[in-house]
Amino acid sequence: MASLSLSFTRTRTTWLGYFLLGYHTLLQALVSAVVPFLRSELQLNYTRASLYMSANALGMVLAGITGARLADRLGRRTALWGAAGGTVLGLLALTLGQEQAITLAGALGCGFAGSLCMVMVQAILSDEHGERRAVALSEANVAAGLGSLVAPLLASGAVAAGLGWRAAPGLLPWLVVVAGLSFGRAPIPAPLSAGGVHSGPQRLGRVFWMLWGVLFLSVSVEWGVIFWSADFLEKIAGFPRAVSVSLLGVYFIAAALGRFLASRLVRRLNASSLLFGAMTLAALGILVVWFAPWPLIRLSGLFLCGLGTGNLFPLGVIETVSAASQAANLASSRATLAAGLAIFCSPLILGLAADQVGIRLAYGLTLPLLALAAALAFWAFRRRAGF
Repeated sequence: MASLSLSFTRTRTTWLGYFLLGYHTLLQALVSAVVPFLRSELQLNYTRASLYMSANALGMVLAGITGARLADRLGRRTALWGAAGGTVLGLLALTLGQEQAITLAGALGCGFAGSLCMVMVQAILSDEHGERRAVALSEANVAAGLGSLVAPLLASGAVAAGLGWRAAPGLLPWLVVVAGLSFGRAPIPAPLSAGGVHSGPQRLGRVFWMLWGVLFLSVSVEWGVIFWSADFLEKIAGFPRAVSVSLLGVYFIAAALGRFLASRLVRRLNASSLLFGAMTLAALGILVVWFAPWPLIRLSGLFLCGLGTGNLFPLGVIETVSAASQAANLASSRATLAAGLAIFCSPLILGLAADQVGIRLAYGLTLPLLALAAALAFWAFRRRAGF
């Protein structure tokens, strides 16, 4: 880790990154939040419903594969704003589609364009702030946490107001307009390597790929919890469907709070130490949600789970990108690939398990994944330290 005594200044570019990462996470969380309504409207089982997050994640995987190359060919500014504009097309398909195929295409488009936007934000903030990238990335994920917090409230609020769930994604394109008007001329830093031009093939070391595995497992846990908690609260805890979706706000409030606390603590503590703390909180929260006999106790577990799992991705990204800081476009792109693969696999596998053994047992599969992530992180940090 870099010296924690270096000063940190938020530039106009920093605020652009914060805004767009918050928008991206609002977009992704909204796709998850509206799935229970789609599942009811289109009469889908757990497996078919899980295809929405898998389509969204497939788009994220494609962004992870192509993001660095697109940034190098088009330039960071074009890639960033093109991605932001591309999310609008995905939202239109998700909002106006009357068949599952069309809405799935919308989820795919949201996943690709939104994730390409995230790739660029992470790389830009990393190069903009250099050795203080941990602070910038952690603060950016506070904005992301706020975006996630708004999504389930927006979806359930639209239904409660009699507008229908489709009104919620219809509001998001206006945020892209606001971003363009407010930050369209913000300076975008060139990649650090070779003064902005990659001088040759870039390679990511063994520690990077070990941390990549930690990120994959951590995001698998996080999105398994996010995607299936509403159904778990409905089927196991006995809450109505709309209430269950709204109660995801408890998770996202905790995630936002946890990210804010982490953004303060990362100024004084290593991100690696905070990552292990987040894993511990996540495990305790999942256990409470899984085993608690009373609904309100389950909600306290969901809050605790949010404090922990909400920090798994941002802290994992900090460590992963820092392991290849001279190749920020490539490192950010591959980190997004890890997250996309995890989001693609985790809800689908848990959905298949839920159809076979029930949502209760399927939900508990997140615990061994979290234990494996902790073990791999411990090994990676020991190797980085030279042991």
